[in-house]
Amino acid sequence: MFRRDKSLPLDADLIKALYRGVLRREPTPVEISNLNNALSNAVSVEHALKDMLSSHEFGVMVLAELVNSYATRVPDNPVFFLHIPKTAGTSFRLALTETMGVPAFLLYVHTTWQGFGRDATMQFWPLWAGHAGVSAFPATHRGITVFREPRSRILSLFRQQQREFAWGADGKIQKRFDDFNMVRPPGVTVTAGFSQWVSAPRTTMSWFIEVPATEGEHLWNGQPSAKFLNSLSPTDVRLSLSRSLSRFDAAAWVHDSDAMSHAISHVTNVDSVALLGRENQYEPLSDVDLVRLQPSDLEHLKRHAHDDHLLFEIAAEQGLIPPLDPDIADAEFERTAQRLGFVLP
Repeated sequence: MFRRDKSLPLDADLIKALYRGVLRREPTPVEISNLNNALSNAVSVEHALKDMLSSHEFGVMVLAELVNSYATRVPDNPVFFLHIPKTAGTSFRLALTETMGVPAFLLYVHTTWQGFGRDATMQFWPLWAGHAGVSAFPATHRGITVFREPRSRILSLFRQQQREFAWGADGKIQKRFDDFNMVRPPGVTVTAGFSQWVSAPRTTMSWFIEVPATEGEHLWNGQPSAKFLNSLSPTDVRLSLSRSLSRFDAAAWVHDSDAMSHAISHVTNVDSVALLGRENQYEPLSDVDLVRLQPSDLEHLKRHAHDDHLLFEIAAEQGLIPPLDPDIADAEFERTAQRLGFVLP
């Protein structure tokens, strides 16, 4: 549909098409100007679409008619794809949308939204996807997710954050990443270097800890806050993970493409699954040097992998994934390190 790199020309015709297609009316001159400014300021078309779909106007003026016309095509069990960052989730989502024949309702949120997912307008939509934890998982949906060897995911996340925040206001890549200051806790940024950045908590597990509706203020970026996580006992964590994972119908390791296709087939009840492509591939940034990992870096990575072990253990116990063989895990980590320019000690 629309590319996330915003390669479509930004003009009044595109904006009119969005309003006609989603809200089924012509935009006012002010709305054309406002949306053009938003898109020019790096707000992607898909986020603009999500805002329209979540609007009160859409819910009142369009949704009822749309539900009536679409009801015969909605699957009995709609799907929720929990997209853990850096797990080939974009490729996986596109394969899901092609298999189901519908675009995903995207939940890529980056701020606190109390009650997020529990009272969203688009509950009827057959496919939800995004960086949104289990607190956004509608009770009516079947769950699916993809896991990745933790150390490899963290290396990839570091490189992605360098790329995302390396662009200057003039649209050119900066020689330094001085403006990046969005990763919590303050100061633990890509500009500080990998050794400091990797010291912050970066688990996969937190995406699967549900926050009660009464504790909505503890949600941040679709995950529980550190304050909420620290309030849980080990028993609470295990119970929460067990309860959350039991809601998922399928999962797979990202290095097992056959298992990923089987997972899609399982939740969609479609035998002929769309091929998994490769998305979000980047050319190496010329100003990013090799990162020579120190023994202390490997210890941090090992700790992160240990923190996620319980999640993977419970997922294996529930039959969602096979246990991760240590030799395969090491091979995936070494392959990722070499591909992304990390030099092992």
